[in-house]
Amino acid sequence: MVKCAVYEEKYGEISVLIGTFQFNSAEEALKRLSDTLFKKGYVSEGYAHALIEREKEYPTGLEVPGYVTVALPHAHIRYTLKPVLLIGLLETPIEFGKMDSPSEKVMAEVIVLLALKDLEKSSALLKRITSLFSREDFVIAVKNKDFVAIREIVRSTLVHLV
Repeated sequence: MVKCAVYEEKYGEISVLIGTFQFNSAEEALKRLSDTLFKKGYVSEGYAHALIEREKEYPTGLEVPGYVTVALPHAHIRYTLKPVLLIGLLETPIEFGKMDSPSEKVMAEVIVLLALKDLEKSSALLKRITSLFSREDFVIAVKNKDFVAIREIVRSTLVHLV
């Protein structure tokens, strides 16, 4: 369920959505966030299923020691209609499989969905976004659910890629 309005802004060709959410499970989160992207015309039908199946096979939960735990689920670029980055700040952490040890679980505090049409840009942006979670200013903004600070930091990160 959406706990507050989802903020939406466009940087070049990439739209960025930021919202605070409450989910009971990773699968529920992926279904509902995918549904949001589908209804807004960012992804095609089948995206949610592809996202969930990929997450089962290749978990994306990532612990950034001393900072925050994030899940970075993504699906094949063929499901992308318009480039989008969704940052979902979770009211209550939910369990995801750990990226580097799939049999282990982590409690994700943030879900980042990235749907791009260009594989090279997708990889570069994913690296940039992942690096944000080791920046103290970004982590503080995330933990405080400070949309203004998050937007500014994301904007400065994206400006070099779009």
